[in-house]
Amino acid sequence: MLIQQWNGTPQELERLRQAVERNCGCARPPRAPGPTCPAHALLTRQATLDHLLFVYRTRTRFLAREFQPD
Repeated sequence: MLIQQWNGTPQELERLRQAVERNCGCARPPRAPGPTCPAHALLTRQATLDHLLFVYRTRTRFLAREFQPD
C-alpha cells in the first residue's frame, strides 16, 4: 500500500494512527487478508489526508462559532 506524505506533526500522526487502528476492518481474525479496509484506504489519498489535517486543526474554531454565539 502506498502511503502519502503526512504534513502534520508527529503527535497528529499518532492520533491518525490510533484512529485508523480503532476503525480498521482488515486485520482482525479470523478473516483472511482481503481488500484494504476503508480506514486504511484513507491513507492512500493525499487530498483526504490534507483535508483531515485541516479539519483537525480548525475544529475548535468551528465549535466555538456553533456553540458560543457573539
